[in-house]
Amino acid sequence: MKEDHLKDIEKQIDKSFDKAGKTLRTFVLSSVAIATSVWGIAFNLGAFKTIFFDDLFTVWVVATAVLLALLFIPSGRKILRWYSILILLSPTFWLLFNYLEMSSTLTPAAESFVLFLGIVIGIICLPYSIYLVITILNPDLISLKGKAIKIRIISVGLIIALVGFFVGSNNNMFLTCEDFKISGNDLPANCRKVQN
Repeated sequence: MKEDHLKDIEKQIDKSFDKAGKTLRTFVLSSVAIATSVWGIAFNLGAFKTIFFDDLFTVWVVATAVLLALLFIPSGRKILRWYSILILLSPTFWLLFNYLEMSSTLTPAAESFVLFLGIVIGIICLPYSIYLVITILNPDLISLKGKAIKIRIISVGLIIALVGFFVGSNNNMFLTCEDFKISGNDLPANCRKVQN
């Protein structure tokens, strides 16, 4: 009985993919890629009120690799617009500003700008870099008709980021301090302590 039920589910999935074709596959692939890229950043921002350096360096590596790869191939240069280059360079700007912050005393406004730039990088640059990678690997994304499907993909990423931030901010409702210890993380200020 259970096996028949699984076969029915498989048939329904096959029918859905046949009907929706590349749109459904592209939507799911893009949504998952963007959602997984923003979850950790949003959770940590909520839990620790900061974006960890390793997340920012990961964003820098992805963005810089995409930019360099597209610049090195003549046909790739056609994909790049001025705003694409600016977005993909934003992690490099963050590195430079961070270097300036470490090597000299910045004003509180300048420090706030460096933090703001880090948040922009996490929220805009990484999903955009992943979008570029997905469109290169799966050109069907570009050929999707209408802006609605692309807005829905972005919406999935934003929803996941908001949920990640909420869960991180309210981690004491979902996790204990011990969960953070076991995973090798620092303890957020509001983690729930469990009495043994």
